[in-house]
Amino acid sequence: MPNFRNYVINPLHVYDQEEHAWFKWNKDNWGHEKQPKIRHKSFAGTGTRFLNSKGKKAIKELFEYSFKK
Repeated sequence: MPNFRNYVINPLHVYDQEEHAWFKWNKDNWGHEKQPKIRHKSFAGTGTRFLNSKGKKAIKELFEYSFKK
């Protein structure tokens, strides 16, 4: 089976709704991250069909932090 690290070229962040925490892929494993920031003009966002209130809050805070003026 191919190694996951061979497929991840761009920064990859996920929010875990159960742990209420952000994580970043660090070439070999997932590490905790305080608050990611969207730093690229183009980015992809994907998620779950079962977004809870903590997940909604995390997304709102991500966009506020990334695009505040």
